[in-house]
Formats: sequence, structure tokens, C-alpha cells
Amino acid sequence: MVTVNVRNLKDRLSEYIGRAEHGEHVVVLRDGQPVARLVPMSPSTDRTADEIIARLAAQGLVLLPEAEGDLEPPDPQVTTRGDLLASDMVAADRR
Repeated sequence: MVTVNVRNLKDRLSEYIGRAEHGEHVVVLRDGQPVARLVPMSPSTDRTADEIIARLAAQGLVLLPEAEGDLEPPDPQVTTRGDLLASDMVAADRR
């Protein structure tokens, strides 16, 4: 890991970008305090959404449906008390 102050970074930006391209991490300092980091681009930034979801599924972090019709939409006519719909109860409460 390399550190560089902002002024030197501005003066030699191409050099530090080249170092990051070759795998180095470059920490940028302002008044001696770290404020930013130049790092090589991760190959994962080029992955598609499908590839990311497949990786998450392989890690067990998400569960994919087994077949096309496995996930059914919820029934819009859900009742909560007797034969009253939730929307009817909300409307009654507003009166």
C-alpha cells in the first residue's frame, strides 16, 4: 500500500493510476489524514445481475424458485376477520 498527499497525486496522477492498475492500493492523504483510496477495478463489477444472483444462491444467501410456477402471487381477496376485507375495515375506520 502506497500513500500520497493530494498535491503529489495531482502532479503525478497518471503514475498513481498505473500503480492501481497493477494491483497496488494507493491511499490519498489530506493534511496527513486518509481521505480516499485508489484500488484496482474488481472483476465482479463486470458481472451481470444473473451472475450475481447465481453466486448468492450458491452461497445460500438467496433461495431461487425451483420451477417457473413455484411462486404464486398473493390472493388479493385476503380476509382478516370473518368475511370482511382488510380494505373494508380500513375504510370503516376512516369514517
